[in-house]
Amino acid sequence: MSQIVLVHGAWHGGWCWNQVAGRLRALGHDVHAPTLTGLCERIHLATPAVCLTTHIDDILNHIRFNELDGIVLVGHSYGGAVITGVASALGSRIRALVYLDAFNIESSGTALFDHSPDWRVQELTEAAEAYNGWQIPCDMLIPFWSSRPAEREMLKKLTTPSPMGCFTEKVTLTGAEKSIADRTYLICEEYRPSPFWPFYERYSKDPVWRTARLPSMHDAMITIPDRVTHEIDLIASR
Repeated sequence: MSQIVLVHGAWHGGWCWNQVAGRLRALGHDVHAPTLTGLCERIHLATPAVCLTTHIDDILNHIRFNELDGIVLVGHSYGGAVITGVASALGSRIRALVYLDAFNIESSGTALFDHSPDWRVQELTEAAEAYNGWQIPCDMLIPFWSSRPAEREMLKKLTTPSPMGCFTEKVTLTGAEKSIADRTYLICEEYRPSPFWPFYERYSKDPVWRTARLPSMHDAMITIPDRVTHEIDLIASR
C-alpha cells in the first residue's frame, strides 16, 4: 500500500479525482484528494489574498495532520505548481512526483505565469479583468477539458472561479524538490493549444524524468480514469 495525495488544478476541487481515487483505493492504496482553499466546496473562503502559498500550505497541513510519509504526490494542471512547492518544503517525505498535464515551477523566485506562454497569460488576465479583477472564470476553457457533453455539463456545474494570485505569486523554493528521484510527466495529447507541451518536450529528453502520452483532452482523470489510475498505480507500486 502506498500513500497517495492527489492535488487538483485551478477551478476544480477534490471531486474531480473521485473516479481515480476510488480505483486506487480498490487496489489497496491510501488515497487523499483535498480541495484547495477558495475553490468548489471551499469557495466561501475565496479572497484576493488566496495565492499559491495558500494552496501549498493546504497540502502541507493535510500531510502533517494525517501523518503521511513516503508519499506519491500527484498534481494536475495548476496543481503541478502546488506539488512542487510541497516537495520543496518536505523533501525526503515525498517518494514520487507525478505531473498530470501540469505546470511546474522550475526556478525559485518565479510565478506560474513566468512558466506560461504569453497567449495563456493574456487569456487568463483578460478573463479576470472582465470578471472582478481577482478571480478567473473558466467557461472559455471547459471545451478543452472534455469533448463529451455530459462531462462538460458536470464541469460547468462543479467548477468555480480561481484566484488570480495563484498564478502571479512568486514563490521561494529550497531546492529539495529537485532531489526527488522518481519524477513522472504525463501529457494529454488531445489538448491543443496547450501550455504543457514545453514541459513534456524538455522532460522527455531528461533521463531524470519518466514521461508518457495519454489519449485525452486536459481532464484525463475524468475522461480516462482507468488509464490515469494505471499510471499512478505503476509508480505507487514500484
